[in-house]
Amino acid sequence: MLASAQPLQEALGLPTVPAHATLGWFSRHKVTPRLLERLLTETVRWFERAALPRAPTVAVDATGVARAPTSPYYQLRAGKRYRARTWLKWSGAVCTDPLVRCGQVADRGPRGDHGAFRPVVAPALVRGPCPRLLADGGDDCEANHRWWREELGLESLMPPVTGRPSQGVTTRPDRRQRQLACPRKAYGQRWKGEMFMSVVKRRFGGAVTARRYGQQVQQTLLRGVTYNLYRAVQLGLSGHLISSRLSKAAA
Repeated sequence: MLASAQPLQEALGLPTVPAHATLGWFSRHKVTPRLLERLLTETVRWFERAALPRAPTVAVDATGVARAPTSPYYQLRAGKRYRARTWLKWSGAVCTDPLVRCGQVADRGPRGDHGAFRPVVAPALVRGPCPRLLADGGDDCEANHRWWREELGLESLMPPVTGRPSQGVTTRPDRRQRQLACPRKAYGQRWKGEMFMSVVKRRFGGAVTARRYGQQVQQTLLRGVTYNLYRAVQLGLSGHLISSRLSKAAA
């Protein structure tokens, strides 16, 4: 595609067409989780520079990514029974308006969602204001409630549950208060976190193609950055991004 599109080479600043192994070498030696975090931060700032109406609400959700060449869905359609003992646990925070990724963590699964709550939400607080947080019962624990409400002084809508399914009212004081006073209408925005995971899996696949664990994590985190770029083009911010990049280069 690069060889047949000269304008695309000029837009990317490529004097020559790179070899087919260049991208693989760059992924193995240059792409790191720290670099992906910096890229995610920069993409979130793009939406802030564009002065888009941003709702002060962040939804937290997690999903599993298959560590196989094909997703379980396609194996099931092919008539094969698929049972994975381990998979990648991809947890993330999403700004509900506009729908962009603002925090993410990928690790081995299966495991509970509550352990990745702070590593996911803390970077989202640095990247932008977040006075209200929406999470499901998987992130529910007394430590998360106290950290968000008492230490940070922010609002969280996280319905406490005592079982799967819920079996009455919990006895812990902080969680009991949240369970008795949970605004269901405001909590409905949390489904945008589920929608984000669905869109990413339908567009970029529900499985990773890398073999090594480190590269599987990088490939999973890269999808969050890629979706933000896709969302920027979808909202018509490509011209704004180019102009801001040119102004930086001129300065």
